[in-house]
Amino acid sequence: MATSTMRVAAGVLLVVSALATLARAEDPYLFFEWKVTYGTRSLLGVPQKVILINGEFPGPRINCSSNNNIVVNVFNQLDHPLLFTWNGMQHRKNSWMDGMPGTQCPIAPNTNFTYKWQPKDQIGSFFYFPVNGPLHVIPNVITAEFRTFIEIVFENPEKSIDSLHLDGYAFFGVGMGPGTWSPEMRKTYNLLDTVSRHTIQVYPRSWTAIMLTFDNAGMWSVRSNVWERYYLGEQFYISVISPARSLRDEYNMPDNALRCGKVVGLPLPPSYAPAR
Repeated sequence: MATSTMRVAAGVLLVVSALATLARAEDPYLFFEWKVTYGTRSLLGVPQKVILINGEFPGPRINCSSNNNIVVNVFNQLDHPLLFTWNGMQHRKNSWMDGMPGTQCPIAPNTNFTYKWQPKDQIGSFFYFPVNGPLHVIPNVITAEFRTFIEIVFENPEKSIDSLHLDGYAFFGVGMGPGTWSPEMRKTYNLLDTVSRHTIQVYPRSWTAIMLTFDNAGMWSVRSNVWERYYLGEQFYISVISPARSLRDEYNMPDNALRCGKVVGLPLPPSYAPAR
């Protein structure tokens, strides 16, 4: 199926509002059932094949409060594998629900999978979208120790703008400029009042620098939001490992985690829970 003729239910707002609540044992649960199918919609007056969620395009809006438990049971009624990723959601301690090929096996046709996650201490409007078609994992993975403070410099030698996204985190864009980055550029960084964000632009033949603390254990995708670049492999993963191996820092792999490739038939990783 040619990607140029397919439109997906992307760009849908996920609205998170902070509401005052009474003390309780557990935050409220919101349950959703999504049936993902093909359909035809006229976009700009031209009928096109699209991906629908419960017959809707764009897909349904999720209205929730910060820290709600979101449970989405996805039924894949397409003819190819499917994942959902949730741009901007940090998935604290829970990269298992990030919905990228490096952290989750795809939902096979005519099967279902249940996502469970929290917009933990987050407020704002976000969007989700399906990752569909033949899914391949880019094997480029770097490791970082939990709570390490790091600087990342992106350089764009091309003639067109790039947009880079980091799952699992908010970071600070501290600087950008033309040409090639050098250590001298640190003198120009904004270290006082820069804005926290999860996506940042890199202008043509320019560089952009970001800083963050890796305080969210798990496997996280860094990728271009420009689909042509992403398709050609502009993506890598950061494996953030906590030496403590504790539920304080990362949840266990869920029992309903999908298995694919070489891990089919293997047991779950050892639990972080103390032995009884």
